[in-house]
Amino acid sequence: MAEFPALPLWTDAYLADTTHLDMRENGCYLQLLMAAWRRPNCDLPDDDAFFARLCRMDGRTWKRSIRPIMEPFFIIENGIWRQKRLQKERKYVADLSEKQRANAMVRWNKNKNLTDATAIPTRCQTDAPTPTPISKKEKDSLTGVQKESATASPSLPSKPAAVRGSRLPEGWTLSADDRDYARSRGLSFEATEAMALDFEQYWRAKAGKDAVKCDWRATWQRWVRNSENYKRSSGASNLKEERLYEERKAREWIIEQAFKSGVVPMAVESDGNNTDPIQRDDGDIKGEVVPIRGGPFRHRAFS
Repeated sequence: MAEFPALPLWTDAYLADTTHLDMRENGCYLQLLMAAWRRPNCDLPDDDAFFARLCRMDGRTWKRSIRPIMEPFFIIENGIWRQKRLQKERKYVADLSEKQRANAMVRWNKNKNLTDATAIPTRCQTDAPTPTPISKKEKDSLTGVQKESATASPSLPSKPAAVRGSRLPEGWTLSADDRDYARSRGLSFEATEAMALDFEQYWRAKAGKDAVKCDWRATWQRWVRNSENYKRSSGASNLKEERLYEERKAREWIIEQAFKSGVVPMAVESDGNNTDPIQRDDGDIKGEVVPIRGGPFRHRAFS
């Protein structure tokens, strides 16, 4: 096998230089280039018999028809044919190969157990780089280098699998722990059972990704806590309404007692303007009798 089995062929330059050659002449020129590339000094001996055998033709045809066309492509000196561009490519490839061999030697000295074929000097003797990039598979097929098993590196810990959620399981019921949690939050047995029924029906009816949970026990506990927050907020609202109702009843009782005692109180009847039915701070519902206070009222005396 040749020292450098891969021949860089720059197609643009080749086609520009050989547009005047016919098919037979093109074949002969390529044969000469490849034969010179495979020789140690990248040259050819000036031997007509050798050239005739190389181009698969008789000596007379070579001398009379082919040689005169091939000579302009080569520099002929001291009985040797050399192609200028081919010599330049050969020097580039040889220098690059030597540089890579030196780098491989450095890596080899640093790690004696390195099994990479490109780092073993004995393997690099025929691993000739070329300016034209080729795949590793093609390089191995050209040089005969076989892949070697690399030293197994310690495996990294595997990433834990993601937890997949699910809908509320069929036949779901409260466990003893779920009941105990609800009781610890102040719910009675009846309230717990009612809440469990609401919980189950809600999640069975809900569609989409929001109905998929990874931990239904945690979802139940959050449901219980949310119910406490709702009760606190609704309880405050109910307390306010009860207080307003009690104040209204107290005013009505005072007016009623005044009439019964024979005292004629000065009262007003609201005309409904500036009324806020919730806060009741600027007026009252139209037609309601209330004690006198500031605001747009119509006065009425009772006897």
